[in-house]
Amino acid sequence: MEHYLDNAATTRVIEPAVQKAVEMMTTKYANPSAQHSKGAEAAAELKLAKKRVLTALGDENGQLTFTSGGTESINTAILGVCRKYGRQNKKVVSTTIEHAATLETLKHLSDDGFTVVLVEPDKSGNICSEKVVEESRDACLVSIMAVNNETGAILPIKDVKKGLKAAKSPALLHVDGVQAFLKTDEPLSRFGADLLSVSGHKIGSLKGAGALYYTKGLKIPPLLYGGGQEDGVRSGTEALPAIAAMGEVCAFRIPKIEEELLHLKRLNSYLRQQLLSSGLPIAINSPEDASPHILNISMPGAKSEVLMRVLQQNDVFVSSGSACSRGHRSHVLRAMNLDPKRIDSAIRISFCPENTTLDIDALCEGLQEGAKLFF
Repeated sequence: MEHYLDNAATTRVIEPAVQKAVEMMTTKYANPSAQHSKGAEAAAELKLAKKRVLTALGDENGQLTFTSGGTESINTAILGVCRKYGRQNKKVVSTTIEHAATLETLKHLSDDGFTVVLVEPDKSGNICSEKVVEESRDACLVSIMAVNNETGAILPIKDVKKGLKAAKSPALLHVDGVQAFLKTDEPLSRFGADLLSVSGHKIGSLKGAGALYYTKGLKIPPLLYGGGQEDGVRSGTEALPAIAAMGEVCAFRIPKIEEELLHLKRLNSYLRQQLLSSGLPIAINSPEDASPHILNISMPGAKSEVLMRVLQQNDVFVSSGSACSRGHRSHVLRAMNLDPKRIDSAIRISFCPENTTLDIDALCEGLQEGAKLFF
């Protein structure tokens, strides 16, 4: 039996998404821009998917552009805001624990003459909202993630927004919501972001579709030029099978959101209890109040790549950090100033609603086996 616990990297595609994608590829396959009945049929599916994603975000009246995924959504938001609104305030504020899609984009902006300020986390991996706001008084943009992809730390988005408003900062607020989408107690649009980036393959849908949400009135220049699809923000024929599947997953999960969140919390609690009683030298790197779908742990003195190999031999699949930073020591754990032995032995366990306690039992058995190689 396979025990997949690397859902922060990507998820297995759930059956409703598979069925929707097949439908789009085999019966509603036309270009949604085509001027015939088959095109109109595809266009109606595109409109439905957009409505479903906006509903999942909590703002059916918001603006939404479909993209190829979280990375493109993040790039479009950051570069678009800076090009449109950053002529006077060429400054962007973010944190050192962001995803590479954000940090590499900010590096590009820095090379292009922008001042980029990155706020450090505390030892628990949390970010001080006051520090972010203080740096943002003369910025055009604050870009900050809602949930950290390595530790599950929940960043203080609402406090940042409140602080920006109180300080009368001109900065717009962009939130990387990739790890938070459909995993929070309330819809992401209610966190106060001006722009939100989300992705389909983190919630049980196909790779190849993501979305950028932004509030009414914002004008975002495109990264890609061409036929003017997606209201001119993202040219190119829409990847309708992946987009429609993403909308289908939203429609499937929204009625069950409370139940699924409770399930994730129970899994996280069960794992923590099992680790505590295991007798293993486990250090937990995730904050106590982290998102329940991610738990980052270390076994100081061990090596994460060896532990992962042992786990894989037992059909348990986890990661040692972000799948987008393969082969690199975690910049998130380094930013938290953790001991090198904790960083080198860190593994990230991440759940989806389809996981069970059997997966956790298999994980703990594998960790026991792996520990024998070091202790």
